[in-house]
Amino acid sequence: MKAIKLSGRERTVIREIDAVSGSTGAELLEKTNLEESDLLGVLTGLITVGLFEAFNEGDSNAVMDDVPLDRLRATRFEVNPAYAQQIREWMRRS
Repeated sequence: MKAIKLSGRERTVIREIDAVSGSTGAELLEKTNLEESDLLGVLTGLITVGLFEAFNEGDSNAVMDDVPLDRLRATRFEVNPAYAQQIREWMRRS
């Protein structure tokens, strides 16, 4: 497993995501107070390195590799199960 090194914005987003059911972009916007483009940038980075997964609204099996800005609010973001344990440990230490 790779070591998790996160920016302040990434830490904020990870702390605010629902660990059980994930969170929509709209929920994360409300909780983090980030601008839409900033939040999308953070989420895209977390998806790119494999820590998060994005799911299309209405189809929980349709993983998205690229989330357009106009779909951010409706997209559900979840912690990648392969990294869930490592993220929980990181959060306990932080």
